[in-house]
Amino acid sequence: MKCDKCNKQASYHLTQIHFGKQVEAHLCESCAVEAGMPTKAQIPLNDILTDFVIAHTGNVEADRPPRSGPGKNA
Repeated sequence: MKCDKCNKQASYHLTQIHFGKQVEAHLCESCAVEAGMPTKAQIPLNDILTDFVIAHTGNVEADRPPRSGPGKNA
């Protein structure tokens, strides 16, 4: 699939529902970064999984350990 903006190979695919209609966007990595989408280099997998577990177990945000990824003070 090609990027909607520059026609390079798309590696980010976003699906949203706007007013009951499904809207899809397909972007290459550089266009995704330009659009402000988080990329795999910006969000460590451990943080994604931790957020998922907290969201689905009923734990409060205060129980979450501090992030240690880029831009975070560890």
